[in-house]
Amino acid sequence: MKFRAYTMKFKGTVTSGLKEGAYYIKIYKEKIKNILHITPFPGTLNLKCNKSSEGGKEIFDELKNLEFKEIDGFDGLKGVRFIKCVIKKEKMIEAWIVIPEIRKHNFVEFISDVCLREELNLKDGEEVEIYV
Repeated sequence: MKFRAYTMKFKGTVTSGLKEGAYYIKIYKEKIKNILHITPFPGTLNLKCNKSSEGGKEIFDELKNLEFKEIDGFDGLKGVRFIKCVIKKEKMIEAWIVIPEIRKHNFVEFISDVCLREELNLKDGEEVEIYV
């Protein structure tokens, strides 16, 4: 994979989520395919990312100013924004940061066309780098 210049770099610690990722991926799957041009793996990778390594701001404050793609709300569901990124631990994999209009938790979710946990051999508590 050719690595491109990035706007932001931060670290995150792998954590288990609320076990809702697969449910929402299924609902949004066709829209994700149309907007992001990937067939998403049915689940998300969850990372605890409190502060950006560049400036110490809250991650979601930093992310809201970056270029994104968006799925508008539909059928009573809220909209979702996606920011392209690369996740690195020994190797690098392209992914998308998921920023739902309404968040129920304090971790950052990522989707890809592969199972990120398996591809990067990740376990809870391990740290990865994210390049946006």
